[in-house]
Amino acid sequence: MKIVINGEEIPVEIENEKNAYDVVVGLSEYLGKLEQQQFVVSVSINGKEFSYADEKGLKDTTIDKIGLLELETSDVVGVSILSLKQISLYLDFIAVIVEKNIWDDSLIKVADSLEWMKQGLDQIATLFGKSIGMILPIHRKFCTRFDMITGLFKDIIEDSFPLESDFKSEIEFTLKDIKGLLDEIINVISSSSLDRNKGTGEKIDDVIKMLDELIPELNKVPVLFQSGNDRKAMDNIQCLANTIESSISLFVFFRDNLKIYIDKYTVNDKSFEEFFTTITGNLRELMTAMGNNDSVMMGDLVEYEFIPNIVEIRNLLIKIKEETFVSVN
Repeated sequence: MKIVINGEEIPVEIENEKNAYDVVVGLSEYLGKLEQQQFVVSVSINGKEFSYADEKGLKDTTIDKIGLLELETSDVVGVSILSLKQISLYLDFIAVIVEKNIWDDSLIKVADSLEWMKQGLDQIATLFGKSIGMILPIHRKFCTRFDMITGLFKDIIEDSFPLESDFKSEIEFTLKDIKGLLDEIINVISSSSLDRNKGTGEKIDDVIKMLDELIPELNKVPVLFQSGNDRKAMDNIQCLANTIESSISLFVFFRDNLKIYIDKYTVNDKSFEEFFTTITGNLRELMTAMGNNDSVMMGDLVEYEFIPNIVEIRNLLIKIKEETFVSVN
């Protein structure tokens, strides 16, 4: 029997193993004990793919039937990214059903599957949260969106179809937003093995650019609501929420990873924590107004709270970059 791991043949002495399952489990235990811990993500026997969870299929494949056993492995970062991509594919599956707007029996299992998705994100947040501070605010936002999507699917039954246009759009919008958050987490985890100081200047510039692009769009929100263009206004508000989360993530990254003393900076005479506590509270008010379709409240919050605060965030980032970032790097 020939055993290949990640394209490289390795010498393995078979002792009491009776089937492919015994061999794969033994190799998995060995790989899990390495200094750079590895996890099996793909199993192939004689050119045929097997699921690692296919215990019966692996046990039915006795040692004498194995000519070539190939394993692909990955570290915890790779496994986490793979899990996130599987969740993303599942969301695509749900989106296709919703787009068709025809009852599908698969929807009966969606609620349970969504809970599995949340458990996966919770595990990843626990695993990386302490070492990568940026994960936590993204995870909090994910939990908010998760509650929204589970609430939307909670009462869906066959008689609900075809879905009303507004309800269908709300589901599609929330699914798209969750997928965007998954992409953010994938990007953050992917860069976790790199030097965290590297490229920080570019990260600051990216967020400043986001803020510069957002401010003129936010100025249009009150007029968009007044003219009945609610969808465009809502898109701008969603960009606002995403940008605030990105800004908070960046400041948390400064504090936790670069050890910048954020407390010496103030915004509108408030500390970093106080300022973002206030703006997060305003964001909750905005989400409530969105849920109530209160366009007047949304317009006022955007014009009198968020635009001035977004300008202050931008100014603070520029100040940190000029005064602190140079000394850090």
